[in-house]
Amino acid sequence: MRRTITFLLVTLLAAFGTAWAGSSFSSLYIGTGAGTSCAEGCGGNPNLLGTGADVDIYQSAGGYKANMLPPQFLILGIPNDTSNLFATDPISAVTYYNPYVGGTPMAGTSAFATAGTYGLKSAVMDGFFGDMTSGSELYTFLDLEGPNNKSNTFKKWAADDLSINDVSARDFGVYVFALSGEDLGGLGLVDIMFPGGLPVGTFVVGYGQAYYNWQDCVYDTPLTNAGLTNATSTTPEPGSLLLLGSGLLLTAMLLRRRSASNREVVQRVTST
Repeated sequence: MRRTITFLLVTLLAAFGTAWAGSSFSSLYIGTGAGTSCAEGCGGNPNLLGTGADVDIYQSAGGYKANMLPPQFLILGIPNDTSNLFATDPISAVTYYNPYVGGTPMAGTSAFATAGTYGLKSAVMDGFFGDMTSGSELYTFLDLEGPNNKSNTFKKWAADDLSINDVSARDFGVYVFALSGEDLGGLGLVDIMFPGGLPVGTFVVGYGQAYYNWQDCVYDTPLTNAGLTNATSTTPEPGSLLLLGSGLLLTAMLLRRRSASNREVVQRVTST
């Protein structure tokens, strides 16, 4: 009798433990924005996004169990970026389509993601969560609750950036933005606008959670469905920003020397 009761307790605990565990469905595709031919992804492994001025997160039907609740995370990995590029939220517009196509567009909002949401670690500053370096994997790097897809590694990102963009990545600066406004349903899409685009070589992925049948369901983006910018935008690359700053400093020094030289000539003429 005692063994029977013990067996039943263990079985019940195991059942509850299984019921409340996270379950990953990996159904988020990154596309080139609503209304484009690649809004639902192009099977590019990763999907090429051009300048990244308009990107989207599309929830495919594969693995769909329940609507993804807000906030939904949009995550950027910018190569060779070791400092915060965005002192303010760079997203100008967020629009939901449930479903896509055919759903009525609904305006949403964006903000820097908050520590603790879905287990997210604390930011270094604003939406900047530090640098992902060799040996790291994105969702683990951010401490996001799993189980998660493990294909977004530094090694694979760096290899793709080198082969597609000829960018040699030493690290990836990681940014997380929280999108809110509506649930994201099956075959739903959320469109995100970045005026000026994103630095070339930027990876874009999504993350979110749903609640279904006593489960916290995890939705994320495998590398095969991630987005990657592959065209120069009006937003300089981190390395270009450094070169631009150095160039401005050199120009200022030359102008200062020229001004001093001109004053010396004027003084000589006046004295004679």
